[in-house]
Amino acid sequence: AKIANRTYLEVSKSLRDGLEAGLILPIDSSFKWVYEDADSNIDQGYPPSYVFVHDKIQQAFYTTLSNEKQMKNHQLIGLELVYLYGKAELKSHIFEIVNHLNQSRVLLTEKQKLNLIEWNWMAGERAKNRAASESALNFFRIGKELLPEKRWSAAYYPLTFKIMTGLGEAEYLNHLFQEAENTFEEILINAKTIQEKLQIYDLKILLNVHIHEVEKATNAGLEGLSLGGWNFKSNATKMDVAKEYLLTKLALRKKKETDLLQLPVVEDKLVHALMRT
Repeated sequence: AKIANRTYLEVSKSLRDGLEAGLILPIDSSFKWVYEDADSNIDQGYPPSYVFVHDKIQQAFYTTLSNEKQMKNHQLIGLELVYLYGKAELKSHIFEIVNHLNQSRVLLTEKQKLNLIEWNWMAGERAKNRAASESALNFFRIGKELLPEKRWSAAYYPLTFKIMTGLGEAEYLNHLFQEAENTFEEILINAKTIQEKLQIYDLKILLNVHIHEVEKATNAGLEGLSLGGWNFKSNATKMDVAKEYLLTKLALRKKKETDLLQLPVVEDKLVHALMRT
């Protein structure tokens, strides 16, 4: 009723023909048949919900609407759901909200589009965690499409980094390896911190190992480590390995196992990230 900007009584009377024809059905106990001469006080009651008896009937009705009308309805429904659920429940209903607003994104204001980018990221992460990789890819792609032209500027950087990282992961999960590589390269060019770059190098390692590009995976790891000043040869010889082994033995020659356990905990986040790489 809110979407149509009509009262519950008006909507109920409009649905009479569909109810009589058996095309729609009420699905809760609050339903009351609305006769043509019904008292308007019925509008005060809690409105029941209706469903089409078959998806094909719903689809047939939907296709009778113009593209403009379809988009407008999706916009109104999506925005009404955002208002209805609020921040507290938005995440629980994120797919429902995003699916409506994505279909009407050309009608949204710039501020609404920025919100929708964030919601597409939320939906993409949730879909990815549920192993729905194709759906996740679609959410991240739409999120990228909605990003402003100067997406890597300071104002949009955090949002862009999240969307692009999610997109690269989703491309990887969907076996779009070259696309994922290109996405990761764009992030590395624009990433501001070493930790952010290491996060992408870690993903590049996983990607290349998965497609059996061991040399590329190794090079990605070495490039990442070099950001923190940890430089290693990409083609180390047996002599190099033996040298490092002997240096390690010398460094530990007067140490006991208990001494190692008593070393202070590493708290530097950069060092943690380097060690993970």
